[in-house]
Amino acid sequence: MNADTLNSLQNASAERFQAEILDDEAAIDETGVLGELLRDWNAVVGTETGKKSFIAYDSEACAQQQNHVWIVTAAAITGSIAVLLAIWHLTSFARADFQALLPKTVIEVAEPATAILALIAVGLGIGAAVHTQWRLLRFRAERYPFLKVRFLLAAPRWLGKKADQRREYLQAVLGKVHELDPRDARAWAQGLLAAGETEFGSDVHPDPVLVEALVGYLLEKRIEPQAAYFQRQIEKREGVERLTRYIAPACFFLSIACALAHTFAGASGEECDREVPAIAALWLVFGSAALPVIGATVRTVRGAFEFGRNATRFEGVHRQLEVIQAALKDKDRPAAAKLELLREAERVLANEHQSWMRLMTEAEWFG
Repeated sequence: MNADTLNSLQNASAERFQAEILDDEAAIDETGVLGELLRDWNAVVGTETGKKSFIAYDSEACAQQQNHVWIVTAAAITGSIAVLLAIWHLTSFARADFQALLPKTVIEVAEPATAILALIAVGLGIGAAVHTQWRLLRFRAERYPFLKVRFLLAAPRWLGKKADQRREYLQAVLGKVHELDPRDARAWAQGLLAAGETEFGSDVHPDPVLVEALVGYLLEKRIEPQAAYFQRQIEKREGVERLTRYIAPACFFLSIACALAHTFAGASGEECDREVPAIAALWLVFGSAALPVIGATVRTVRGAFEFGRNATRFEGVHRQLEVIQAALKDKDRPAAAKLELLREAERVLANEHQSWMRLMTEAEWFG
């Protein structure tokens, strides 16, 4: 990955940091009673620099994820080309004029070259453990918004304590985030680890003013942006899903059709009396062997990124957040009910991230 791409990813992460993780002073002034907690959060998170910070985790996760996309795609395509050339080479032994369609030197050079490239791509993925690292980095980066929201939802508890106590707590929890390793990420995805998150807190009679401040802030900074994000992801993945959904099964059935057509045309090209049927029979042999390889290539890429299942998950989360948004905007709803809706929105987002982590663990097939 070149320097321009890395700079672009870092700039994007810095923009997300300013928009989602931090708050400017003018925005904090508008939050009323939440201002104290947001200033504590800014004071702790805003001073983090270097490799142990949100920007470092987020940008590096994006960079490694892009590398993973290239590695999986390169391995699938180059490996498939090598197999297709081998099939062509084998098929072309039947007729000299069939061999002339693709020069022998091309096969002799391209077949081993693509096979070597495929092995290199797979080796890079396995050796660097790319997918494990980028999932860990993504896990660390996503702890920041989760921690921030849970800290705010426990506002009744924290507003009764001194600023020094609140900041010490945040520093301690962020320290645990920095110490997370791949085993922790996997354990969290399986529901076996809390990842150092604070509890929501439980108030039987929450302050209506505080709850309204929380509703206004989290709708604008968390729930509505997340709902919009999932909507974009649905549209993006559904497009890819529609384009690739039927390629693999179509290749499978077409290969069967080629095999059946070849059976009716004759057992081999040599048994056909005329020139055109002989060449056609060889094409049918090649198609019956090559089409499943093409289908497997598409299936491998689809399986690595799970376009369809991710689109379905995102659609479900988007609908849940839309329902919560509408309920939170109901002015007649009691403060206690609204506070529980805010907690429910965070549970929905946490469950979505857990299911994504599990899906990526199962789907990514090497690295």
